[in-house]
Parts: sequence; structure tokens; C-alpha cells
Amino acid sequence: MTENNSSQSISSESKKLEDIIKKINIFRKASETTIKELAEQSKIIEFEIGRPISDADIIPNLVHIILQGEARLIGKENNKLETIAKLGEGSLIGFGSILRQESCEQINASTKVLTIAFTDKSILNLYNKDKSFKNWCDTTLQPCEIYDLAKKIINTSAKDKLTEKSIF
Repeated sequence: MTENNSSQSISSESKKLEDIIKKINIFRKASETTIKELAEQSKIIEFEIGRPISDADIIPNLVHIILQGEARLIGKENNKLETIAKLGEGSLIGFGSILRQESCEQINASTKVLTIAFTDKSILNLYNKDKSFKNWCDTTLQPCEIYDLAKKIINTSAKDKLTEKSIF
């Protein structure tokens, strides 16, 4: 491939990523410059059925947004793994852990999943410079955050019949 064809290919891929990003609800108010910056630091990733997208013990360095497929937020009930919530198109993965600076997401693909993945640096940069995005982040709870709150309620509750999933 010639250098010119290589740069056209990169430009075409970047344009494709920009088009995808513009369709994602949380980026609809973002400027063209922001969209271009996000596209430069993003990539499409495919996950096979059962593959982990996020690990509950690790703060990820990527934020995934599901473009196609379905994933499961997994928790433990009576020492058994259980699906707490199903996540579909538009769901964010890794986002809650990064913003909280505490890992809280065990998420596995339950079908073949296609995501657009952004670096933690690009998302935190957007959070710090875009008021609309920051406001959305500060006022929107992610499923992993709700589940983590449910676990804390269980740990401080005197009622023994409650389950994390039922509180979720």
C-alpha cells in the first residue's frame, strides 16, 4: 500500500468512527473538534459470547459503548454468579468504574458484542472540558453503581431476606 492509500484508509476509518460517535446519545451535543478527538482515540472491538468486557477487580483503561449485541452485569448471590442486569445497545461499560475510581463492573458478553471503545484519558478529558457531558455524568447512575449501592444496603441492613438483585 502506498503512503497516500494508507493515509486515505486512516482518514476513511476516522470518518467512519466519527459518524458512529455522532449517533451516540451522550455525544450529540459535542463539537466537531471533540468528535474528531474522540474518533482518533477510539476503536471498534468485538467480543465473543462469554468473553469478559470488564472485570470487577480492575479499573479499566477503556470505556466501551455497546453498538450491537447484549452483555450481562454479573454479581454474586449466595456465592453463585448471577445476572443482575442485561445491557444492550447504547450501554456504557467501564464508565462507572473510571468515574468512581473504583472497580465495580463484572460484565461479560452474552451474545456477540460489538463496541466502540474510548481511552480513559479521552473520556476524562471530555469530562473536564465539556460542561454538558460532565453534567450528564454527574447526574446519571450506571448499572454497576446501582448494584454496588445495593450491596452496601445489604451489608448494613438487618433484614436477612433481601438480595442484592432484588434491591437493584
